[in-house]
Amino acid sequence: MMGNSAKATVDITPIERLTEALQRFGDQSTVAVSQYLAEAGYRQITESITRLLPVSGRRWSGKPAGARSAGTAVFGMEQTDLMSITVRSVKPYNYLYFPDDGGNTKRHAGRQHFMQRGAETSTDTIVDGICTRLVELFEEGI
Repeated sequence: MMGNSAKATVDITPIERLTEALQRFGDQSTVAVSQYLAEAGYRQITESITRLLPVSGRRWSGKPAGARSAGTAVFGMEQTDLMSITVRSVKPYNYLYFPDDGGNTKRHAGRQHFMQRGAETSTDTIVDGICTRLVELFEEGI
């Protein structure tokens, strides 16, 4: 369990193009989609979110790397259902909740929603990748 952390979940199953491909390729498609999401989809989402992460500019001796410069080490992934993943910040970076969903204060700009925006930005690329993978599997005879 990752506790209170910044997270975003994007469910891509209702997208018309993907739904059509899933129906055409049958039951094996759900396994292929789940695998794609856990690998390439996760990578795409975390890269999109990382580009949107704020930079504090704070530095002191012994301070770990900020979330943006730490890259994908900031995130973890859970796959509890078929054809979906949840991307969350990991423990050292759970402070991302405050700029992502938290309120605005004198020193902090909240409600930036970079987790959701990053996930939404990568949706088209992920859907294209899934459709391509399903076609490859169909051509292989699966």
